[in-house]
Amino acid sequence: MDLHLVRDSDRDAPFKLATLRRLLVEDRTIEECAAELESDIETVTHYAAVATADIESTRANDRFRDEFRELLTDSDLEQSHARTAREDGLRDATEDLETDVSF
Repeated sequence: MDLHLVRDSDRDAPFKLATLRRLLVEDRTIEECAAELESDIETVTHYAAVATADIESTRANDRFRDEFRELLTDSDLEQSHARTAREDGLRDATEDLETDVSF
């Protein structure tokens, strides 16, 4: 769980795991979650560990994705990539080209 490694079979909860995730994000206690999900505390405790691992994994991945996006949207990088995309060398090659195309 600390490595955010969860098997699909770990997500086979007798209730909607998305509901448990929402409750955990709202900082509800295990007892409150069990009452809302109409399940016993042991079952909710087990699936809360799974849901917490999923939440932490998403937060970690989003952090890296955001940092990567920031790097790509840096104005220096953005301008240099845009310039090379427009300067493809085809202008000189097609300058005096005549085409006779009929569709």
